[in-house]
Amino acid sequence: MMVSMSKLGQVVVVRVGGRAFRTSRGRREWAEWVAWQLEDAGYRVLIQAWDFVPGSDWMLGMQQGVSHPRRMIALLSDSYLRSVYGRQEWRAVLAADADGFSRKLLPVRIEDCERPGMLRTVVDFDIYDLAPEATRDHLLRQVGHSLSGRVKLTTAPEFPVRHRSTPPIAEPAFPPPADSN
Repeated sequence: MMVSMSKLGQVVVVRVGGRAFRTSRGRREWAEWVAWQLEDAGYRVLIQAWDFVPGSDWMLGMQQGVSHPRRMIALLSDSYLRSVYGRQEWRAVLAADADGFSRKLLPVRIEDCERPGMLRTVVDFDIYDLAPEATRDHLLRQVGHSLSGRVKLTTAPEFPVRHRSTPPIAEPAFPPPADSN
């Protein structure tokens, strides 16, 4: 399943499981759910299930989606990671952003699965095992972080030194006494 997303000029392609149009049950639902959440948040989304209509060239669409998007979200599952097309897609996007500075590839785990090879070095996040609203919030927050390039706190962090629960027994001398040696 392929999805492409754009907000403020940002584009993302999302792909899940198996051959085109032959995703295992549940994977297509994940792609459509993610695409819906992104569109609902104001992103422009291209998704294979919705936008590759009869008469369109799905291979050309996949090739353009992988070579032209600003971002690609790969919805990771065991079936996606075994997929020949899936490997070709994430490898092509990774090659186009070998140093990762553009964050073109955004792996999102939709089930507990091990990332192979070079995919292990790309920071991912999980959206499985969360309540629907928490999943949506987490997805949109993480996509936003990827687009902005950093995760800065919105408020100042607390001072890192713990406060003493009791005052010192005696105040230290200041300045310290000179050495008598």
